[in-house]
Amino acid sequence: MAKQVLERLSGKLIEVQETERRRIARELHDDICQRLALLSMEFDQTVQAAEAPPRQVERRRAERRGSEIARLGRLQQASQHCSEIGRAVQALSHEIHSFTLDHLGLVTAARSFCREFSEKHRLAVEFTSANVPNSIPQDVSLCLFRIVQEAVRNAAKHSGVSSMQVSMGGAPDGIELEVRDGGVGFDPKDVAAHGGLGLISMRERVNLVGGTFSIESKPTGGTKIKVRISLKQDKAAAD
Repeated sequence: MAKQVLERLSGKLIEVQETERRRIARELHDDICQRLALLSMEFDQTVQAAEAPPRQVERRRAERRGSEIARLGRLQQASQHCSEIGRAVQALSHEIHSFTLDHLGLVTAARSFCREFSEKHRLAVEFTSANVPNSIPQDVSLCLFRIVQEAVRNAAKHSGVSSMQVSMGGAPDGIELEVRDGGVGFDPKDVAAHGGLGLISMRERVNLVGGTFSIESKPTGGTKIKVRISLKQDKAAAD
């Protein structure tokens, strides 16, 4: 009974967390990003106006050319910074909550995350998929997507490698995910004993959707994380 209560509590906490992620991501994307984009456009317009002054101030422009060039340089730099901030906020919004997952599905979202992570961190994250079911319950899709995010981040942070592989495939009655690297590895028992929050979170998520979670790793032997989730029970419930 205590275990069931803890599982329900864990499920509620994750549900609340995802709802809050969705709200913050929407605010970042719909409000802050739009305002930064508008500010960047205003800077660009100011620069363009200053670069093409009216004829009546042509003579004055020649006298003040040095100061104007410096001012234009600062405006261009500010505009560039605004654009960079906008891209960073947009990336953060997508990381907190993937709108791609909502609208285009698990495979597209996972592939996009791996590509964006590779570009941002200059790592090779190879993503492959095969025979992934077209219809996947929302909680299962979200679970697998979060596993991909957490596992890839962990590998980038701790493995010491410049490349890793993420594979996703359909099973006879479900879906499987594998994230592997050839890095420094670790002792899973030692990490579990010291409360590795990332691994605990991944395991809890998989438990909540009735899946299995396993880690194969050893010092200097790389790491392989495997997840398998059955979809048979979801089909039976739908019938």
